[in-house]
Amino acid sequence: MYLEFTDAAMPSDRAQKMTWEYFHRDQKVMGRRVGLAFGACDFELSLRSDGFSFRWCPPLDASGPSFVYDPSDPQYPFKTHGPQKIWLKANE
Repeated sequence: MYLEFTDAAMPSDRAQKMTWEYFHRDQKVMGRRVGLAFGACDFELSLRSDGFSFRWCPPLDASGPSFVYDPSDPQYPFKTHGPQKIWLKANE
């Protein structure tokens, strides 16, 4: 995942890079940030027909990003829109 405050269509070298993993638990799709020494938590994804959203782990803002699926973008098929952009790239 790349996070950056930008008007650009793609992340730059300055974008913050975070590693996440997604998995199934109790018939739910869950996620967690990988590599944190503290403050990590598991969260449930809310799936939609055009993408997904989730809530950040406390104590961060209770709202979270809303990703939209773009089938025409093979590099970053899930992304957010707005001044704080997030691009999700699959492992290679």
